[in-house]
Amino acid sequence: MTVAAGPGRPDCAGRPGRQSGQAIVLVALAMVAMLAMTAVVLSAGQLYWARRSAQQLADSGALAAAAMIPCSGQNAYAALDGVISTQLGVSPSLSQTPAACGTSPSTWSRTYPNGTGVAATYPYVDTTRVQVVVTLPAWLVLGGLLGVGQASVSARAVAQNSGASPPRNYALYAQDGIKCGGTAVFDLKGSIYSGGPIDGNCTIYSHAIPNDDPGNILVYPANQQWNQGGGACVSGTATGNVVCADGYEISQSQCPPAGSTDFFGSLRVDYPCPTWTVQAPSYAPYSSPDPNADARAQATIGGAACDPGGGAATYLPLLIGTTAVGRMKPGLAVVGGLTVPNTPYKDGGGYYHFRPGCYGWLDVSLVRSGDSGAQATVVFDPGFYLFSGFHQSSDKKGSQGAQSAGGLCLNDGTRAVGRDVLFEFTSALSPSSFSTSSCDDLPTSSTGTSSPCDPSANPFCPLPSGSSWCPKTDRACNATLVWAPPGPPVTTLAAIVGTFFAQGPAEQSWLYGTIFWPGSAGPGQAGCQWTSNGGSSIVGSLICQSVLLQGGSSSTGSGITYARTDTNSAPSQAGLTE
Repeated sequence: MTVAAGPGRPDCAGRPGRQSGQAIVLVALAMVAMLAMTAVVLSAGQLYWARRSAQQLADSGALAAAAMIPCSGQNAYAALDGVISTQLGVSPSLSQTPAACGTSPSTWSRTYPNGTGVAATYPYVDTTRVQVVVTLPAWLVLGGLLGVGQASVSARAVAQNSGASPPRNYALYAQDGIKCGGTAVFDLKGSIYSGGPIDGNCTIYSHAIPNDDPGNILVYPANQQWNQGGGACVSGTATGNVVCADGYEISQSQCPPAGSTDFFGSLRVDYPCPTWTVQAPSYAPYSSPDPNADARAQATIGGAACDPGGGAATYLPLLIGTTAVGRMKPGLAVVGGLTVPNTPYKDGGGYYHFRPGCYGWLDVSLVRSGDSGAQATVVFDPGFYLFSGFHQSSDKKGSQGAQSAGGLCLNDGTRAVGRDVLFEFTSALSPSSFSTSSCDDLPTSSTGTSSPCDPSANPFCPLPSGSSWCPKTDRACNATLVWAPPGPPVTTLAAIVGTFFAQGPAEQSWLYGTIFWPGSAGPGQAGCQWTSNGGSSIVGSLICQSVLLQGGSSSTGSGITYARTDTNSAPSQAGLTE
């Protein structure tokens, strides 16, 4: 009898059935399919990350290149090459060239050692855009299963330069304009803003401060004449009647030809002319709150604010010997943590010290009239000083004492030194000036020397150009030194009437801090008058209604150096558009 083998049973010889053989084939096929799927997934992941890497390279390269256009395509290619080379860990093949704007090839490309290819096109659409295409090789780990061991991915980016951004701060800010006298070059380190025209008699150079300020000049009215009478600019130097800048120059919305009077910084690259219009002048961004309302300032004068509108009952004659050297409100001062009377005193070296307090006027040249043994230098102890300007006609003593204004004046060769001081000037009842000359609302000459830093009285004074005494990070050295009210609506106090005057053929000043003087003696008068004779300098900012810069054959000072702990914005702005 014959018996047939059933499903799943071995036959008489013990061999497995046909179904087992089919299962092995199916498992093998499934494993192949799984390996193929794994290869696809892994390869897709590798390509995704390679695509992201390529896009990051394209984006960063396009942004770097856009910062250099439209002035120089060659520097744009160099910036692109520098960024890509840094990210790939190789040396760049191009370098920045500080030169005048010029032509460049419309395309540039490079293949890097790892096979990455970069191609740039400038101009792209217009002269404000640059295109970058990055091709990146991708080695596929399991690509052999798919018959593809290597692939490449591409990414594209287009960046546009929206133009240089305006500075946030200035070494010199003149609300109504800048005038000049004399023949010397006036050097500034930092940017300049002028709300009116810059006088054609000026010889000005705005220098860059590396990593802080590109040295730009902004003029609000149109048609500023940057060069008059054959003046000329070269890197770092101005000759004749000319206005020069390491950064850009712009008048309303127009710039001079690049490289004629601007873009002269030795470390610069080519930046475009701004695409925006210079904003109208306003003190609002630069006016700090009234120091007289600050509790920390009040703490140095006994804890109560001064009365800017006080009269003779508030501000009494201040005597040294029998000589009235000014008017002040008697009270207390806090100096070095000690509470003391706010009357002046003479130290062992013969120097008179004035203490924080509320003053109407003070002529420090009268100190030696009251005490013939006093030094010709007076010292202001640390703290807050308010000068209201209040004076009476009887306070005049020939050419000394309060003349047409109160405030603080030096007169007749006297020096004034101080550290960690803050002076406020108001004019509620009478004009008030800071003057190295006479106590007038509009001083006309000066033979004295003003300085917060005199080596004969302070051995740590950094003359002629040191910085250890007043480092840049010291608030007392880079914050406000002189403050006056700009008037409503910025302050409730009336705008200052008087002059910040540090001028004359022999006058030298070393002022560490911002000078904020938003007023003048009257219409058409310069609110701030400054001479940079010898080694004179303002380390901070000079912010005024109008400025008269005085020079002479001996003027070799560094002028004004912008010095704060913050920095100005970048010289140009670029963004991705595609």
